[in-house]
Amino acid sequence: MLILLNRLMLTAIVLASKFLDDRKHKNEYYAKHGDISLKEINKLEIDFLETLEYNLYVNPVLFYRYREQLVSQGRPLLENSSQDTM
Repeated sequence: MLILLNRLMLTAIVLASKFLDDRKHKNEYYAKHGDISLKEINKLEIDFLETLEYNLYVNPVLFYRYREQLVSQGRPLLENSSQDTM
């Protein structure tokens, strides 16, 4: 399951970077740093785009709503982590 999550996150990062950034890395870069083959990252990218029907737009209101939920859920984890190191 962790391998699938890592590949999903890597693919999301690749597409977000390509969508938002003017300076784009080649898929070889992501494959190397994601520790997967170029063939696999290319396939994951295509599958991800097809699943989203090639629509990478996210409504800003919806984005910030999900962002706040993630931040609020992650904050206790960060607080506990900093207390463990003291």
